[in-house]
Amino acid sequence: MASPSQLNTKVGDYNFAYFDSGSPGKDVYNTIIIVHGNTHHAGTFLSLFPHASAFSFRIIPVQRRLYGSTPYSEEERQIILSGTRKDREKLFDKDGELLAGFVYNMIQEHHLKEVLVIGWSQGTGFLNLIIDAIPRLDNKTQSCLSEHVHGFIHWDPPHLMMGFCEPSTGGWTPLHDHTLTLQQQGKVFGKWLSYHFPHRNLASRDPNTLIYKMDHPVKPPSFSNVHIEQFLTMVDFGPNGQGDSAMGEDFYQPIMFDRFKRAMLNVGIRKAWKSAKFCCIYGDESPWNVQWSYWTIERLVTETGSPELTVYFKPMHGADHFAMSDEPSLVLETIRSLVV
Repeated sequence: MASPSQLNTKVGDYNFAYFDSGSPGKDVYNTIIIVHGNTHHAGTFLSLFPHASAFSFRIIPVQRRLYGSTPYSEEERQIILSGTRKDREKLFDKDGELLAGFVYNMIQEHHLKEVLVIGWSQGTGFLNLIIDAIPRLDNKTQSCLSEHVHGFIHWDPPHLMMGFCEPSTGGWTPLHDHTLTLQQQGKVFGKWLSYHFPHRNLASRDPNTLIYKMDHPVKPPSFSNVHIEQFLTMVDFGPNGQGDSAMGEDFYQPIMFDRFKRAMLNVGIRKAWKSAKFCCIYGDESPWNVQWSYWTIERLVTETGSPELTVYFKPMHGADHFAMSDEPSLVLETIRSLVV
């Protein structure tokens, strides 16, 4: 089956590239707009397309700005890598507003009625930027988004993208192991992410039960049966050196945590999105940083004591970080169970 063509839309002066599974051929359906993660771009989600119609979904993965949409300027790249906090905050404001503008364009151009916006992996950090952007948008855009966006889903959020500190046991991720070169980081990262991690007792919420590194896979890794030509349609290792991996460094932690709080723990922001449902889905065999992240989100939401800040959690049993490839029907059924 040939891959669908990449489409484009303009948000102001910026071009955004995306894929579209198309209408499922039904009068009533939900559209899923997906913001991808690090290295694995929008092409990663094409594996969901053949299954979308059966679940009454239309799926639109968007390319982030380092991955096929209008790239960051040299000035913006320097802000990401070495800018002041104020300048980085402004750039995050801009990213959130542009991606919110992309959602608006999709609603208008494709006459969408019911929309879910999902961030996967590093994309969950950008999902926070979209959620937080709504007070800064013009009235027309705000009205459109709050009417048609009826759900947000954080899918496998890494702790770094939420701005969370590591557990007391410490942690390890290849992208931030500075004993590796940038090229090595990307390769080791992809291998590490593709493993199934049989964590011993997630219900305990004890970080000592998490598996941080694994020398040999206990199950076939994701993409182990995918030809290299097909795999290369899903990945781009170049953006790491242009700033994408920097967003997970320690100096971004307070900025990311602030955006998490504004997006997820702010009653005013929730009210601006009206009836949108906030959810978190995760593979229970995804890496440790996903498990630690959803535990932390769960705890922080509970500590607010506010029913207006409810977040709905749903595990995908036996799934790793690439469930969209290994178990696409499980992913879509999990999403449907939360929003229908």
